[in-house]
Amino acid sequence: MRRNVLVAGGIAVAAGVAGGAAWLWPQGGPEVAADVRERVTPVVRAHLEERGIVGGVLEETPGARVLCSVRLIEARERAGFTRAGVHAHCEEFAPRGAGLARGTGVATPLVAHVRDGEVVRVEEAEDGAGHAASVRAMFTGAGADAALRDPGHPALDARARTAFGLPSSAPIDAG
Repeated sequence: MRRNVLVAGGIAVAAGVAGGAAWLWPQGGPEVAADVRERVTPVVRAHLEERGIVGGVLEETPGARVLCSVRLIEARERAGFTRAGVHAHCEEFAPRGAGLARGTGVATPLVAHVRDGEVVRVEEAEDGAGHAASVRAMFTGAGADAALRDPGHPALDARARTAFGLPSSAPIDAG
C-alpha cells in the first residue's frame, strides 16, 4: 500500500508559476497511478501536437505536423483538476519526396494543467541560465531531479512514418 501521508517537514511546495496557486506534493519521489498516466498522457500529447510548442522551418510546408512523446513524471489531482509534470519531446515532420523532412524540435520539462480531459494551461521551463531553477520551481524535488536528468525519449521516426502512411524504410532528412 502506498503511503500518501504528509508529515511535518515532509512536504514540498510547488508554486504554479503562471497562476500563483500553491500545490502540496508528497515528498519522497513522484508516483503516478496507472489510471492517471493513461488518462492524462494522451491528453497532454494531443494538446502539444495540435497547438504545438515547436514551429519553425517546416511550419509553412503543406502537410507538416508536430509529433510528440510525453513522459509523465508526476501528477497531483484536486477537485477535477490535474497538475501534470511531464518531460516532452516534440518535432516537426513534413512530407518530402518518398520520405519525410525533419524540422525543429524541443525536449523540455513542462507542467500541464488538465481539467475535464482538456489542457487549460501549460507552464514551460525557462531557457538558458534560469532553466534548472525554473524546473525546480515547477516540480517537486524528486520530480525536478527526474526532469533535469531526463533519459531521453524514443525516437519519433517510426511514429512519424506511420502517421504519414509511409513504410518503415522511408528516409527522414533534416528540413
